Amino acid sequence: MDFKFVFTKSGDIIKLHTDNPDLVMYYIDSVNVSKRNNFTIYCKNFLDNLVYLKECILQIDEYFVNKFKFTHFTEFKDVPLHNQKVLNRLHMVWVKFQLQNPNITNLLYKIDQNLLVRFGDINNIVHDIESKKFKICNFDSYKMWSCENILGKNIINFNNYNVKIEFNNLGRSTYDKWKHNDNNIYDSDTNDYTLLSGELTLSTSKPYTQSAPLNYTKYCTSHNLSVIGNTIGLGNFVEDVNVVQDILYRNIKNGSDSITIQI
Repeated sequence: MDFKFVFTKSGDIIKLHTDNPDLVMYYIDSVNVSKRNNFTIYCKNFLDNLVYLKECILQIDEYFVNKFKFTHFTEFKDVPLHNQKVLNRLHMVWVKFQLQNPNITNLLYKIDQNLLVRFGDINNIVHDIESKKFKICNFDSYKMWSCENILGKNIINFNNYNVKIEFNNLGRSTYDKWKHNDNNIYDSDTNDYTLLSGELTLSTSKPYTQSAPLNYTKYCTSHNLSVIGNTIGLGNFVEDVNVVQDILYRNIKNGSDSITIQI
């Protein structure tokens, strides 16, 4: 089943697919009935990191071109640095440049340590941008929203999704208790997503399926517990991740941070 995030100001759409239509239908119905189908999307330091990455590239390119006639980084001066294809190529060029010039970091250290920091930060910021997660929320810290999880524990697993529902329940999940060495499972503070939060997380990393950790499975078996996951996935992108990144960048840059969830 397909559904979508619609940016209310621009009309841009992020297309999503779910293998759990009952969850998506129930979740959309719940936010609509509660009149809370108005989410804000943001990502801390996302735009600042892109600005800083461009500054690093411009400074490094200017130095290398003027000093050595190296043009390895010139192609990245006027390209969309939020784009995964661009980030992949930039990282490859950054690595291969050092393989071809093994003394470059020592040279930069002697000549200009500020340039050395900028050169190293190209790699650091690329990885930081790739790992950024976008928070999507229909409440502020004073008016938290959630709905009852009528679908139970079968919708909880260990997979990685482009969009997931965050755990904002009171207490700890069975998996979280195991992870933090809390063996007090049979108590009222154990909470395996009895509520579905109005906070979502959007990630542009690749979605994948995975099983429970073997040690956790053994723990559950030895304690006569059901193997309950730690993630509720809402859906994955239909279109290429670069298309989604363009939409995210364009709207966040333009202040179009309000979205609704629609079928």
